[in-house]
Amino acid sequence: MRDLAYLSRETQLSAHHGHMRMIPARYHKVSGIGAFYPRICSAGGPYHLFLKIDRRARDYAACRAIIRKSIMTVLVPDTEDDLYSSLVMFNDPKGWQRSVRFVNYYKIYECLENNRRIEFSAIRHAIAHPARRLHNKEVVNFLKEKFGSTKLDLESYPPNYRHLRIFYSYFGKLIMETDEVILQAVMARKPRDTQYAGKYYLI
Repeated sequence: MRDLAYLSRETQLSAHHGHMRMIPARYHKVSGIGAFYPRICSAGGPYHLFLKIDRRARDYAACRAIIRKSIMTVLVPDTEDDLYSSLVMFNDPKGWQRSVRFVNYYKIYECLENNRRIEFSAIRHAIAHPARRLHNKEVVNFLKEKFGSTKLDLESYPPNYRHLRIFYSYFGKLIMETDEVILQAVMARKPRDTQYAGKYYLI
């Protein structure tokens, strides 16, 4: 579990509790989310801080991250467009429908990842567009191979358990990859040496 192995079990559970709630318990195993302990988690409030640094006031988006075997509060200024926007969405993944939650996570993922996986893009397109509007060959081939159709059946009653199982298996992968791309984006930026050093990982 990487650096999280050095943290208490209570901290581990706290860090991944929000992700567990995104996916129903019956799909925790197939999605991999049940055994996943993220290195990025919600700030827990406040999500934004307005700080005056170097005589200039800015809005900072916040999250918590496992950095050097410790949990640190990361502050990202609004000048870091992609990472700032990603953290704003990450702290407030609106929507209770499974399809909306997937799309919201995908928006975070696509902000920071240039080489996006076709599996995630295909599911996102299938959710956002009618089947007749899907023309990308890779997208269509993936959907037909995995779901047997370019139309996802995620909200019907009785449930289409085959489609739900496949959907959540990729939703879990998306959550895990989003965790990684946010962490890499944070670590790629050198923290600033200010009076907040030590208390915050300030970018």
